[in-house]
Amino acid sequence: MIKEKIAGISPYTQLIILGLALSGLTLSSQYSYLLFHSVAELFSIVVAFSIFIIGWAARRSMKNDYLLFLGIAFLFIASLDTLHTLAFKGMGVFQEYDTNLPTQLWIATRYLQSLALLAAPFFLKRKLNHWIILGGFFLVTVLLVVTIVNRIFPACYIEGVGLTPFKIISEYLISVFLLISMVFLLRSRESFDPDVLRWLVAFIVTSILSEIAFTNYVSVFGPANLLGHLFKIVAFYCLFQAIVQTGFYRPFNLLLRDLKQNEEQLNLAQAVLEKRVEERTQQLSLANARLQSEMAKRQRTAQALQESEARLRTIFEESPLGIELVGLDGGIQGSNHVLRELLGYTEEELNRMSFRDFTEPSDFTASEIQFNRLAAGEQSHYQLEKRYVNRDGEPFWAHLSMSLVRDQAGKPRFAIGTIENISERKRVEAELSEVQRRLMDSREDERLSLARELHDGPIQDLLGIAMKVQVLGMDCSDEGEREDLASVREMVTQVSRTLRSICGELRPEALAPFGLEKAIRSHAEHIQNEHPEIEFCLNLAADQRLLPEYTCLSLYRIYQQSVINALKHARASQVTVHTIMDHEKFFLEVQDNGQGFVVPNGWIQFVREGHLGLAGMTERAEAIGGKLEVVSQPGQGTCIQIVVPWRVVNSGNGRSIRSHSV
Repeated sequence: MIKEKIAGISPYTQLIILGLALSGLTLSSQYSYLLFHSVAELFSIVVAFSIFIIGWAARRSMKNDYLLFLGIAFLFIASLDTLHTLAFKGMGVFQEYDTNLPTQLWIATRYLQSLALLAAPFFLKRKLNHWIILGGFFLVTVLLVVTIVNRIFPACYIEGVGLTPFKIISEYLISVFLLISMVFLLRSRESFDPDVLRWLVAFIVTSILSEIAFTNYVSVFGPANLLGHLFKIVAFYCLFQAIVQTGFYRPFNLLLRDLKQNEEQLNLAQAVLEKRVEERTQQLSLANARLQSEMAKRQRTAQALQESEARLRTIFEESPLGIELVGLDGGIQGSNHVLRELLGYTEEELNRMSFRDFTEPSDFTASEIQFNRLAAGEQSHYQLEKRYVNRDGEPFWAHLSMSLVRDQAGKPRFAIGTIENISERKRVEAELSEVQRRLMDSREDERLSLARELHDGPIQDLLGIAMKVQVLGMDCSDEGEREDLASVREMVTQVSRTLRSICGELRPEALAPFGLEKAIRSHAEHIQNEHPEIEFCLNLAADQRLLPEYTCLSLYRIYQQSVINALKHARASQVTVHTIMDHEKFFLEVQDNGQGFVVPNGWIQFVREGHLGLAGMTERAEAIGGKLEVVSQPGQGTCIQIVVPWRVVNSGNGRSIRSHSV
């Protein structure tokens, strides 16, 4: 309810006046129902026209078109109500029509009113073209009038019978439309002034009561018809209070709180804007500080970059190593003076060449494979010892270290390589290797010579002594002397067997005629006889004497030294020997379950720590082109492995060994 006074009249006084007016109209109906009906309809017509006038006048200042839509609708509702009033029974305006005409006009008007109220909330947030809406309502109104006048519209009242089913159903259907329109109105309550919203809800509720009352009369002058018109007067009074009265006396609260909402939205927008300005100012201050810091950082970075470029330029030009910049296609993009001196080309000539142009043909494949993997990003760097060919066609050995340079996205850009001339080192290594081989050959010759001397000298002498002692024993008659001579003969024989064993160690009898497998089995059998507490496990591939004699001897010496170490130093109780021969390599493994030790780094460390046997095995493995690996841990035994590729075996490293039967 509107709480303040309007036009100097309090709300309670207005209600009293409304009640007196309704009472007076009710009494007047007893005198003349036609007078009552005309006054009731005239009141609703005036209110409806007033709504149109207010909505049309305020159409340019309203934020939305809810009021304008209702105003246009009620213009044509007022027009149809006017025709209904003129056509009412007893008015004498449309004499050729009966009571059905005003009833049809009533139903048509109420349909138009309920549908307009149902559609109006959709224009709270939508704009409309008022001329199109005006034309639309005009066409609908004309169509309704034409169908009613031409008796096309369904009959609503039959004289002597009363209301038709169509009229009754229509009243209930109109009530449903009004109820739905009230739901839509309440869902949009935030757009209305609270008092205006209450008056509008009251208008819809009383309109529904009016429609229900009009479903029960038989005579147009009956009580139900009277009650329906009284509810209609109350309904339009509520509409009058909501829009017309408020439009005149409270224009700032007219239906929609546009100005208040605009002010609230403006204040909110201003507060949000001020907050955003403050936040933006802080962001700009922080951004400015970050920008200054970034500029200082970039200046330091630029200075560091210049210094780094100067250092790199100095390294590039003054390095004692040759340096090349290589494109991903292998083309030379840059070189320093050391590389140019090594190859004998000028900078312009090198820049037109590829690294392939000065690679020795026999090393070309290995170089190409490594570089292609680098250019594809599969590896970041590689090292390679290869031969180059200078301008004069002379080859030289060099150590190449090539690294890949990537961009910020991680994609390969180019490669940088350093080249060190190692020809002198290779020459020294070859000479050392030759000296090493000669020393080992000399040792083998000494072993052979010593074995021959022992066999041809002391062993033969001892055999002769043993035979003489045996003869003396046979000729001796004294039992005690015969026993002494037998004991001497046994001692001489034992010394002879020991010397024969030493000769076997110095020069294995089975190696030259039968190959490595038979020599290992013979040696293992001999050790097993001398040391029955040792368990030998042999898993040997038949070498079929395919190994060169020198390679076969070196492998046997490595096996022999491994077994000696297992017996003397490791105190092992089990020794396993395993060999493999396939199309790529020969593999030898000797493993024991002894006490183990910490493996030094490099064979020179073997010598420094007293492992002379291991150092000798390493030398022998390198001499035949093989690779020796020692795996051991304290308390976990020792495993000696050697791999000799067939390409090395077949390259001529194997030399014949002079056979001598001992």
